[in-house]
Amino acid sequence: MVTMMEKKKIWLWISALLLIPGIVSLFVWKLQLGIDFKGGSLSEYQTTSLEQGREQVEKIFTEEKVGEIQLQSDVKTSDDIRLYVKSQTLSEDTHRNIVRRLEETNPVVKELSFETIDPQVGRDVTRKALMAIIVASAAIILYLAYSFRGVPKPVSSWQFGVIAVIALLHDVLFIIGFYSLMGHFAGYEVRAEFVTAALTVMGFSVHDTIVVFDRLRENLKRHPSNTFSQIANMSVAQTMTRSLNTSLTVILVLLAIVLLGGESIREFTLTLLVGIAVGTYSSIFVATPLLDWWQTAGPKVRGFFQRSGNALYLRIKDYQLPSLRRQSARKTQKA
Repeated sequence: MVTMMEKKKIWLWISALLLIPGIVSLFVWKLQLGIDFKGGSLSEYQTTSLEQGREQVEKIFTEEKVGEIQLQSDVKTSDDIRLYVKSQTLSEDTHRNIVRRLEETNPVVKELSFETIDPQVGRDVTRKALMAIIVASAAIILYLAYSFRGVPKPVSSWQFGVIAVIALLHDVLFIIGFYSLMGHFAGYEVRAEFVTAALTVMGFSVHDTIVVFDRLRENLKRHPSNTFSQIANMSVAQTMTRSLNTSLTVILVLLAIVLLGGESIREFTLTLLVGIAVGTYSSIFVATPLLDWWQTAGPKVRGFFQRSGNALYLRIKDYQLPSLRRQSARKTQKA
């Protein structure tokens, strides 16, 4: 039988070491915010030649003194190539000049869409994204606490909900750190698609975690004489194959899209790929070991604080008694 709970410190240390580079990157380089968050203009063009189309677009934007731009391409067919240009907010005159000059080029570059996003929209997106994560986390805790209410004592149903949320927040923190690193080294920007990917990873991660926890709850009822660590080992061993196979099918599909798909969706797909891979790890090697640690270390921690509290109380009492005696003696002398 797999004895993972005996090595839970190793799994948790591995998880911490994987998180450190991303956390450091967040403090040093932060996140590169995209147009959805900091505002700007987004243009979509169609051309028949990728190389000449990119060269012409970059040239005209440079001559119009737009400043730094980010250009992505997506090859639909050999005669239908899309170019996506993100830039600072364009004035109406600058936009008209760019469109006129691009339409005069050979091969023809045709504008398909143009939009400008106000920075206030980005702030609203950020606020709503944070609210979505908070609401989702609270709903998961309440749902698991209710669903696992029949779990045998001394295990509490609330512990399942809290640990599940800790595991999924671990996954979200990992992909945020990953995106910070990719933003510094590969120019990745945080856009609305990143928020969608993060929420998708949260759902996938908690799904895998609940599968393990549900089996753990069943085994707690079937094997009341076993220790919690033994039951946790048993539950992980019984569900590991299913979790790995389910995740592997999704990972293979996402990997194929990352390697063969268009450039415009590569960042989104790569975020899902990394998040689901980490979510699979956390469901097996983070969530259940944390729950086991809570069960085994919880009484010791409570006992430590209780002993510390009793000792502090006795010290305060010993300090107060001489003071009370002196006060009593002074009152007697006055009388």
